[in-house]
Amino acid sequence: MVIILVYRNTDSSIAGWILLGENTDYFSDKKFGFIYDVYVLPEYRGRGISKEFIQEGISTLKTSGFEEVVRLNVFATNYAKEIYKKVGFKDLNSIMTLSI
Repeated sequence: MVIILVYRNTDSSIAGWILLGENTDYFSDKKFGFIYDVYVLPEYRGRGISKEFIQEGISTLKTSGFEEVVRLNVFATNYAKEIYKKVGFKDLNSIMTLSI
């Protein structure tokens, strides 16, 4: 399952998109909704479009049968992490790295 939602302006130009799908928790073998990508073109940022995308994405996943959990990956330094937190996402795990 792959769902792409596109934000179009009144002139039909594209301002951004969100890519949704399904993933599996390999520890519990449970399926969950997953937000793979949220992108808003630079000239449309700061208008609340990302927040609208995330809320609509969650709603779409819920109507697709994912009622328990929605996950996404975000780099610790990505400014969008604050948007996700405002919507209600919480940190689940951490990936650590070591340069050698």
